[in-house]
Amino acid sequence: MDDLTMLREFRDEAPASAPAYLWRRALRNAGAPPLASRTCARSRRVAVGAAATVAAVAAALVLAPGSTPTSAAAVLDRAALALADAPAAPKPGPHQWIYQRMMHLDAATGKPGTHVGYGWWRMDGELAADRMPDGEVHVQRLESWPLGTPEQWYAVVTALPQQPAAVIEYLRDDPLYESGGGSQADRDFDEVTQALTAQTFVPPASRARLYLALATIPGVGVDEDAAPDLVGRPVLSITYTGDLSLGRAGDRWELLLDPSSYDVLGLRGTAGSDIDLGDVVIHPGTVWFEYALLD
Repeated sequence: MDDLTMLREFRDEAPASAPAYLWRRALRNAGAPPLASRTCARSRRVAVGAAATVAAVAAALVLAPGSTPTSAAAVLDRAALALADAPAAPKPGPHQWIYQRMMHLDAATGKPGTHVGYGWWRMDGELAADRMPDGEVHVQRLESWPLGTPEQWYAVVTALPQQPAAVIEYLRDDPLYESGGGSQADRDFDEVTQALTAQTFVPPASRARLYLALATIPGVGVDEDAAPDLVGRPVLSITYTGDLSLGRAGDRWELLLDPSSYDVLGLRGTAGSDIDLGDVVIHPGTVWFEYALLD
């Protein structure tokens, strides 16, 4: 039996008073299929569905009626439950394309960039494309993928084990990305968020496992009243302060989720110390890194 079917049946049979941790236990204890073989070459970094309508019994399993989630574990449990109801999608073929439309923060001005980027990556990694400011789409053949092809990342996220602790260990050994974070918790947060934001299709079941793993990392928190993203959308912010590959010690990071679907909307970094950009100095408490995934 696959884990999503198990979750649905468990939800139907469990008493309404069952606490959220039983959902995590149910997902962890389901029989895990053998890990898919990974054919990706070692390289280093250069750089959900239906949550709106959940049955009353299912809601009671996550939170008591009228209560407000006070921990990242409670919120990420809720996200995993919502993803359990999301329909499964077929595996993308090697000649299908991953598409993203994104907006980035201009760190020098602290405002959204004026250019919206359009990117396409073919699953097999042979080709990539982007749209130029004049509207022309430029296609190029790629010789290498320092962070792995979409097909390689798809193999990683679809082979995740069931138990959150095993997911963390699995990503530590994954050859596609090695975090340069300061502490083990820094590196684990880096690894999980990298898997969630990789240029590939992450199926709902895989995202659910990554969210449950994220909840086990010391220092991970939640901000349900976070500032909107670059385009003004409300967000659910999964927070962490630490020394990640992208930043420095003391920086505050936010994985931005849609509050209803739990889709990933972007990533935001706030400076923990001065950042000297030459003409501009970014002071502590200022957002210096952010992107918004628009499509």
